[in-house]
Amino acid sequence: NRINAVMPMYDMINHSRQPNLGLHFNGEEFALVALRDISHGEEFFHCYKTLPDTWDEDIAAWILIQWGIPEQPIEMEEAVQIS
Repeated sequence: NRINAVMPMYDMINHSRQPNLGLHFNGEEFALVALRDISHGEEFFHCYKTLPDTWDEDIAAWILIQWGIPEQPIEMEEAVQIS
């Protein structure tokens, strides 16, 4: 069951791997919901895409092209050393 939708202004919310907003669908409509208390003046963040457990150059390139997320998963930050 795949749902396609056009959500104006949704793409104006920045990506974060530690978002403060989530997307909820109740079967009829979408809603952005707070995942935690959000302080006055705090920027809204949403996770555009759940990143895969495995990470290679092909996946990294695809995620960068599709979603503009040039990051590796948090779990891999300590495992990957760039020299």
